[in-house]
Amino acid sequence: MAEAAAPSPLNKKLWTELSKVKLLNEDSNLKQGKFFYENSSFEYPQDELPENYAQNVIVGRLWLTSNIYKNHALKIEIHLPPGYPMKPPEVVLVTPIYHPNVDEKNRICDHRLNASESWNNKSTLIDVLEIIVDALDNPKPENMPTNTDVAKEFMQNRAEYERKATAMIQKNGLPR
Repeated sequence: MAEAAAPSPLNKKLWTELSKVKLLNEDSNLKQGKFFYENSSFEYPQDELPENYAQNVIVGRLWLTSNIYKNHALKIEIHLPPGYPMKPPEVVLVTPIYHPNVDEKNRICDHRLNASESWNNKSTLIDVLEIIVDALDNPKPENMPTNTDVAKEFMQNRAEYERKATAMIQKNGLPR
């Protein structure tokens, strides 16, 4: 793999944040859960991105702490829009899960990651990871449920929700 070009002054903040995310592999600084950086589009010169590799994407694995997810890892992609940090990232779960705040395209929907709601453009990539872990470990069916059937089940029949969510993570989850 070719060496990535040095960052321009324009993206120095992002480069610094990405360096901190990479360091999470050695010493997790998240409040809960862990993130293991795998790679990103920033590792390649823009004209040498592998085919079907999105620009401005960070790929890694999450270790969550809730009972449903504590034995498996989830692979995620954090897509940074051209306007980042003024615009929030889009978070896609490569590992499918059963969750009220994950839509049919496996995107996490949380008001803290919504540009029209309460996105804070001073949020760092570490802050984004903490939002992701919190959103997945602590479902908020009343807060932007993207799958209303799952949200309804979460609120009205928690045991059945947990059974389905556990079965899905056991089927799709990655080893830790």
